[in-house]
Amino acid sequence: MKNIKIKAKIIMLVSFIILAFVALVGLYIAPAIRERITDDVKMSIKEHVDIPMSIIEESHRMYVEGTLTDEEARKRATSIIEAMRYDEGVGYFWINDDREPIPNMIMHATLPELNGKRLDDANYNVAFGTEENLFGAFVRVTLDRMIRTTMWTICGRSRRTRD
Repeated sequence: MKNIKIKAKIIMLVSFIILAFVALVGLYIAPAIRERITDDVKMSIKEHVDIPMSIIEESHRMYVEGTLTDEEARKRATSIIEAMRYDEGVGYFWINDDREPIPNMIMHATLPELNGKRLDDANYNVAFGTEENLFGAFVRVTLDRMIRTTMWTICGRSRRTRD
């Protein structure tokens, strides 16, 4: 090291510091940020989904108490949820049954023409990059993993699940 000029030593030292910083970011900071973002998204989804779930639970309670008939309770819950939006009006909820392999749409907030229909159109065969029915995949995933609610943001094409 004695024969190496001072300029070369400074360059090596700076290079080592930069390399150490890049390694720190790549091995520790980036995964920590990703985990934090994932946790934030899960919490946001939980907060969004808790509201319609509480509406469903309240409507069911009113049915059990005899305040509403079964049909009235279902209509009450679906009509309230149908009007709900989140993420500055872009996000919405829908309700489908858990029939396998292809469910039926109970209520879709932005495509009411789907209400009451079996979701077997070939255009829905796009789940997870395969030809699996999207809505059938939601049902399968939620039942397999015992997830209460699955949401899918159409605009961002991102799948979001709540554990």
